[in-house]
Amino acid sequence: MTATMRILAVAALVAIVHARGVIAQAPPLPVWIDTDPAVGVADRDVDDGFALLQAFHSPEIVVRGVSVVFGNAPLAQAWPIGLRIVGRFGPPGVRAYRGAAKASAGRPTPAAPEMLRDPLRS
Repeated sequence: MTATMRILAVAALVAIVHARGVIAQAPPLPVWIDTDPAVGVADRDVDDGFALLQAFHSPEIVVRGVSVVFGNAPLAQAWPIGLRIVGRFGPPGVRAYRGAAKASAGRPTPAAPEMLRDPLRS
């Protein structure tokens, strides 16, 4: 490696480290997660459960609430899974809300106003 290449590599590393520091200083973005967890359901994906765990521990976002809906599994199966994940691994004060059990053609579920009222004020 030539001296010029070493200088360029060091400069690139310094730029990356500096950029990470700038990003880490930004305030966390408040988010609401709408999910259809199916962890433990035979022949279903675990991606939503894994994504919740990552979101709960991300310094870049603050989870305000989680709505559990049908999708990867029927709501009857997804709801208790979502409750367990949020209750066991979620930040203090974050609740899980029961969402849609089926497609509603873009209409809000009856629980939507309650779900969004308080968490988004924080």
